[in-house]
Amino acid sequence: MIADRVFVSKQQDSQRMWQFFFFFNRGD
Repeated sequence: MIADRVFVSKQQDSQRMWQFFFFFNRGD
């Protein structure tokens, strides 16, 4: 289903965002 794909892509986007967030904070 398309909804499943959208959900998975959103999950991946949030994971990427969190990884960037933690990496950015770690560099402080």
